[in-house]
This record gives sequence, C-alpha cells and structure tokens, in this order.
Amino acid sequence: MKILGLLIILNTLVLTGWWVSTDHPYKSWVVAICIIALFVGTFMILQDRAIEVSFKGVGTIKAAAQQAMTDATVIADIKNRVESQGATVDLVAKSAKEAKKLVGELEEKSESTDKNLSELNKTMTKASVALEKIEQITDIATTILAAQNENWEAFDQLAKWVEDKSFPLRDTAANAYLKVRLSYVERTTDPGYLKINWVEGVDPNSLPLSRLVQNYSKLNSVYHPHFVNVVWGRSDIPKKDRMAFLIQVLTDSNSICARHFAGKYFVAAAGDADLKWKPFEIEPLLNWWKAHNNKIE
Repeated sequence: MKILGLLIILNTLVLTGWWVSTDHPYKSWVVAICIIALFVGTFMILQDRAIEVSFKGVGTIKAAAQQAMTDATVIADIKNRVESQGATVDLVAKSAKEAKKLVGELEEKSESTDKNLSELNKTMTKASVALEKIEQITDIATTILAAQNENWEAFDQLAKWVEDKSFPLRDTAANAYLKVRLSYVERTTDPGYLKINWVEGVDPNSLPLSRLVQNYSKLNSVYHPHFVNVVWGRSDIPKKDRMAFLIQVLTDSNSICARHFAGKYFVAAAGDADLKWKPFEIEPLLNWWKAHNNKIE
C-alpha cells in the first residue's frame, strides 16, 4: 500500500506538471484532481501511523486506524467485564431488594416495639404510684403501731403528718395521734410500765443522782418510766436536781410513758397554778424551767 501510494503521488505530480506547462485547457480542474490524488497517496502511505499530516493552505489528514483498533479492543474488554460481572450485579440487586424488605419489617417491628414500650411505661407508672401508696400505708401503719407501744419518735412523726396538709394519709395520722394522746389525758390511774431488774447488790435508793443518770442513758427506753418514778421518789435528792432530770427526760426520752410521768411530776414540783400538764404539750414546761430554775432550791 505504501508503494502504490508513492506511485500515485509521483505520477500525479508528473502529469499535473506536464498538463499545466503546456497549453491544455481546464488547468484548474487538473490542479484540483492533483490535490485529491496527493491526499489519496498520502493516506495510503500513512494509514498505519497515528500521526497528523498537515498541508499548508489545504487541510489535515488524521491517520487513526490503529487507534480505532486499540479503542475497539478496550471496548471489547469492558464488554467482557460487564458480562462476567452480570451475576454479581444480579446478586447485588437481589440483596438490595431483600435489604429493602428487611428495613420495612424492621420499621414495622420498631413501631410495634415503641407501642409496647409506651404501654410498658404506663404500666410501670401505675405500678410506681401503687407502690408509693403501699409504702405510705406500710410506713404509717408501722408508725401507728410503734406510737401505740409508747415510742415517742413515732408519736412525734404522727404529729408532723397531722401538720402536713400535703400528706395523703393525714386524716389517718390525726386519728391515731388523737387516740394515743387521749389515752393519757382521760386516764384516772397511772399507766403501767416495766420495772428494772437491778443488778444484785445495787440499791437504786442509795445511788447518787449522777450514777442514776448514767444508768438512765444506757437503758432501753422501755424502762424509762420506772426510772423516772425511782428518781422522783428519792426525796433525799434536792428538788432542783430532780426537776432538772425530769426536764432531761421530757427532752430526750423515746418513751411516751416516761415523758408523761416526767411532765406530771414536773408540774407538781413547780407548784404554779398557771402551769398545767396537758399530754403532750412539753414546750410550756421547758419555757417555765428556763424562767424559774434559778429560784428553785
């Protein structure tokens, strides 16, 4: 092909030169045919080379046959890859479809779970409220029982609940408080109490008050009523000292009965017609002691 192209170029140049140099007509057409022939010959020579040949004032020939073959090879390779990966594409598409279905199922389950969780929260709230009520009932029942068994802290707690208008069982607390208080107000006889079993050889009627007070601090409050009666019966102890001990009992004993005896004996010792013992109004007795204790012998 290269030789044929070279012959075409040479013959075209010779014939064109001879035609133009003589008196033959149609010289312009011959020149045009010559140019075309030159393009054809040049293309035949350069068809296997991916280069660009330019002729000034004429045009450009781009020999791209080999490049086209290269592109065709690349395209074929891409096609083969696509065909070989067809199964993978199908699998991905199937997986995507299954994933979409799974997401839908998860959304449905999530909605169901949210609904169940909401119901559970409501149930838990109701249970919490019920448990709180049970705890309140248990607490007040335990407190009432303790107050009925001479526990001063429980009795004082009932009084605090009576004053608390927000306490849901306020009426119950008030009834229990009133019953315990009336059991002392309406008495015609002194309440009973447990007596202390003194250690052999110990005579409480001969112990100094300081020793008696030490023993009082160590005793269970259930024995405080007896202890108050023992101290009050000790006429050999100065009145002021015995009254000071009664004030201590009115201030810190956890026995309702002990405080009752202490209040009753304190009013008797005070000898003030304006001072009355009203179970369990302790504050007036404490105030009287602050105002008059320096006058008592």
